[in-house]
Amino acid sequence: MSSTTIEISQNFKAKILSLYFPDIYLNVCSRDHIDALSDELDIPGDLPTSEKQHRLLQAKLDNRIAQSWSNPKFMTFLYNTYLRTPSEQKHVGRLRKVHHRRVNIDEMLENRNRIGKLSEAYALRWEKERLHGAGHAKLVKKIKDCRDRPGCGYDFLSHSEPGKERFIEVKSAGKLRTSQGYRFFLSDTEHRVSRTADAKDNYYFYLVFYDEAGEPTDLQAWTAEEVYAISELGPNGYIVSFNFDRTDL
Repeated sequence: MSSTTIEISQNFKAKILSLYFPDIYLNVCSRDHIDALSDELDIPGDLPTSEKQHRLLQAKLDNRIAQSWSNPKFMTFLYNTYLRTPSEQKHVGRLRKVHHRRVNIDEMLENRNRIGKLSEAYALRWEKERLHGAGHAKLVKKIKDCRDRPGCGYDFLSHSEPGKERFIEVKSAGKLRTSQGYRFFLSDTEHRVSRTADAKDNYYFYLVFYDEAGEPTDLQAWTAEEVYAISELGPNGYIVSFNFDRTDL
């Protein structure tokens, strides 16, 4: 019996490795994408593709904020920062390189981390005030902070009323550049938990809006089902885009 040698492309090998070993290999397989991202992060262009991919991973591990992220979350950040325009974020096909202005990735991550903490603090105060206003002051002490356990799929566990849990995921509502809508990023875990039978009817997005000075000023509490009904969910993680007139608040 004669043996047959099957050639497997590097791209296909990379896809298999990133699928079965997501903690070790980045989920970026296209040479064009790797070259484009390497160029944005000042990785030398004359290196082999595998070395560039390795250095992209090293850039994540060297950053004190991104190093705690999953590889898919890091790649979502890179794609949406450097390669995808808002319209392209709705498609999975081949991407053209978009020439964005060069940014300081550490500064951007620091700013996102700062805004995230501001939103969480604002939402927690809002939730405590909601419980007090609803006559459920005793439930304030029962709010559980789950932010250090990303596997939970939400930031806080509260109650809508005695005996009825409320799963709260805090999101900073970012303005879309090409429309009057807003967007926020949603992880696979958050999306999955929000769809489970136990949480489906009690999972809330606390959307925090900012003023021109960069300070949180408004919060809109919507169930996940309400948000999904008026939104488009993009690939590569989830980018939730929706239209909302804040004058109605």
